[in-house]
Amino acid sequence: MTALLVILSVILFITIDYLVYRKKGTALVQIARDTVEDQQAKSSDRTVINEDEISLPNGVFLHPKHTWAYVLQSGKVKIGVDSFISKIISGIDKVVLPPIGMEIKKGQPILNLYSKDKNLKLISPINGIVVSVNDELMSKPELLKDPYNAGWTVIVQPSKLSSDISSMKIADEAIKILKDEFKRFKEFIINYGNGNNLGLQTLQDGGIPVTGILTELDKQKWDLFQKEFLDFA
Repeated sequence: MTALLVILSVILFITIDYLVYRKKGTALVQIARDTVEDQQAKSSDRTVINEDEISLPNGVFLHPKHTWAYVLQSGKVKIGVDSFISKIISGIDKVVLPPIGMEIKKGQPILNLYSKDKNLKLISPINGIVVSVNDELMSKPELLKDPYNAGWTVIVQPSKLSSDISSMKIADEAIKILKDEFKRFKEFIINYGNGNNLGLQTLQDGGIPVTGILTELDKQKWDLFQKEFLDFA
C-alpha cells in the first residue's frame, strides 16, 4: 500500500511539473510571437521615400536649414518646418514656439522640438515680429506630419522681406535642396545609425525609412544632427 502511494505521488509530481513546464513554454512562445508582431507593426508604420516623391507646395520659399516661408495676401509670412524634418522624426512630446510680439531674427532659433531628453532647434528664415502662433500644434505635436498645412508654426510681420526671401529657394531649386538633404541624411544614418536595421535595411532599395528614423538615435546623435543639418552659421 505504501509503495502504491509513493508511485502515485511520483506520478502526481511528474504531471504537475509537466503542466507547469508546458504553461511556461506556451507563455514564452506567446511572448516571442508578440515581440515579432510588435516589430512587424512598427516596421509597417515606416515608409520609404524616394527622390521622385519629394515635392513642395507652390509659392513656398525654402530655407536650407529646413524651415519655410509663405507670403500671405496680407503681406504677413507664415513659417513652418519642411517635410524633411517632419518625415525623419516622430514621437515629439512638446513643441515650443515664441510668444506673440517677440522680435525674431533670421538665422536665430524660432522653435524647439522635444522628444524625451532630446531636442532640436530650428531657425527663423526671416526677420520680423511674431503676430500669431499655432496653439493647436503645441497641444498636438503630431500635426507636424502635415508641415505645410496644419503643422505651420508662426505668422510673422516681416521687416526685411525682400532681402530675406532673395536668399531662399522656391520651386525646382527648393526641391533639389530637399533631395540633396535626403541623400546626405542617408549617409548620416549609415555612419551613425549604430547598425539600426530599421535604418539600414531599405537603403539597398534606393530609399530610406524616413518615418521617425531619427527618433531611434540617442541624444548624442541628435546633437550631431543639429550641428550638421540645422545650425545656421
